[in-house]
Amino acid sequence: MYSSEVLNLKFTNEYTDPDLTPSGGLPLVGYLLDKGSLKKRMDISRISGVPNPAISHRDVIFSYIGLLCQGKNDFGHMENERGDIVFSNAMGIDQIPSSPTMRQRLDKAVGTAGWEDILLQESARLIKTVKSPLTPIILGTGEKQRNICPRMLMFLYLTMARPKRRGFPHLQGLRRV
Repeated sequence: MYSSEVLNLKFTNEYTDPDLTPSGGLPLVGYLLDKGSLKKRMDISRISGVPNPAISHRDVIFSYIGLLCQGKNDFGHMENERGDIVFSNAMGIDQIPSSPTMRQRLDKAVGTAGWEDILLQESARLIKTVKSPLTPIILGTGEKQRNICPRMLMFLYLTMARPKRRGFPHLQGLRRV
């Protein structure tokens, strides 16, 4: 739980009857992303073959982060968000990309745009800024017990960078502690 002093946010708890939606936490995610340098760094990043993109690299990355935060990792899910003003406002997105645009841009960025370093650095900066404790996940028992810690936005990179990888790409972002 983040304290309001760290984030300078004021939360009010109200009891209501509306349905819970996966996008309920997106304003907080957008707020946290806005606190770092990810927006600026993505805006100045360059990808070979995409000299002047109609939809910014930032909008592509923030859109995909928004999908991942809702538990959606398939590019096709982007189509459902394209007309959602809550999604775009919460994540600070000017133009929501189509699923083909997102897939093509992320494919072109793999290994060439320096996005892996940017995402890792911004992940570390976010963890430090909000003073978030890193709590390991314990897997296995006895001699096979291991403690692992997620690498936050590394999930994003691994999911987008290797969409054709077989197995469980979301587990590749875990490392031994």
